[in-house]
Amino acid sequence: MLRVMNSAGIEKVLERLDREERGAIVYRGILFRLPELNARLERAKRKIEDFEEKYQTTSINKLPDDASYKYHEDYIEWKHWMEVSKKLYPLIRQLESMLSLP
Repeated sequence: MLRVMNSAGIEKVLERLDREERGAIVYRGILFRLPELNARLERAKRKIEDFEEKYQTTSINKLPDDASYKYHEDYIEWKHWMEVSKKLYPLIRQLESMLSLP
């Protein structure tokens, strides 16, 4: 079974490594993680596009007063995928920029 350390434990282990080894581990971790993050972002974009097409709008600021139960469920899911997308864009850009550092 895979043992996962908490972030404090990981930081302690990484602190003991020299800078080059830490850099290599982080670099490979980014290479491993980016495809997963990009796949999740693509899924979020598809879900958002589906809702935009279904409701013929790109705005979900407020539920109408006469919203159905299904519309309410869709609203919650749509909002979720928008938040996922909003969170992933800067994270992916940040990790990609780390790969291009000298």
